[in-house]
Amino acid sequence: MKAPLLHLPKAHGLYNPNNEKENCGVGFIAHIKGKPSHSITVDALEMLARMDHRGGCGCEANTGDGAGILTDIPHNFFIKEIESLFAVTMTQGKYAVGNVFLPQDATQRELCMKALEKSIADEGQTLIGWRDTPIDVDKADVGKIARESQPIIKQLIVGKAEGIDTPAFER
Repeated sequence: MKAPLLHLPKAHGLYNPNNEKENCGVGFIAHIKGKPSHSITVDALEMLARMDHRGGCGCEANTGDGAGILTDIPHNFFIKEIESLFAVTMTQGKYAVGNVFLPQDATQRELCMKALEKSIADEGQTLIGWRDTPIDVDKADVGKIARESQPIIKQLIVGKAEGIDTPAFER
């Protein structure tokens, strides 16, 4: 039997106190009709900045857990990037982009990348390429301790195999 919840608001709208857990904060900001908007990103970043404890904090004020926001693929940007970097013309819904956190060690990183590339080929998909993710650790005020363990972040771009319709590629 679940212990009674004390000092919580009553159920209202989407909120139900029975769903409370001992977890770190999570926020959700979206347009109710799914309309993309820069203001949603601005609001999400503001919400993230106001969360006092997001899962991990260290002795440095600027070393934390690396929490962030999840957004839809900015198609106009990526279609141009893919063409510029890989000389491939893509259309919306025919590719995927994944942020991959890789080891700092070059040998280990190469091993991980090759394993992902093999998996893509095994699934009959097409590797478009790896994009270096621009990161400015000084502007982001990343702490010394965080920098020491910071992964190499690359974006993996995969093209949809012809004739395959999966929810992952549908919008």
